[in-house]
Amino acid sequence: MLKDKMEPKHVYTVKLGELAEIPGSPYAYWAPKSLRELFQKYPPLDRDVAGQKEAPKIADVKQGLATADDSRFTRFWWEVDADNIATSREETHHKKWVPYDNDVYLFYFYNPVTVVVDWGDDGLEIKNWISLTMSHLNKTYITHTSITKNMCTEES
Repeated sequence: MLKDKMEPKHVYTVKLGELAEIPGSPYAYWAPKSLRELFQKYPPLDRDVAGQKEAPKIADVKQGLATADDSRFTRFWWEVDADNIATSREETHHKKWVPYDNDVYLFYFYNPVTVVVDWGDDGLEIKNWISLTMSHLNKTYITHTSITKNMCTEES
């Protein structure tokens, strides 16, 4: 402890047991008590992911589409013919490109969708590529309407 119990802003003091207040016990030493209390007060968004089978089921939390090769399968929307970008599920059957929420840039509160992904032949090429390079592909949720949140880190 520093003199007069004044700690610099970059120093966090937390008891080890307080980390368990967040499901999965991440090493979130920086999380203030008010945030940790929210995890106790409200149910998790997806009880299955949180491992709380007794909690109400609010939503399914899943990883969305990951190309495993963005330079091959994605473009900025202005790099492709606008007439070939699908704006509805029905259009994906005859248009090659679809909007893709990708964290190209870090936006904290709003992320404009500026990227499109090659979804020609109902995503056949990308699905084949992913099955070769990744252990899983969540095909059930790929084209569903959803709320998205990109991974944000200090390094992003």
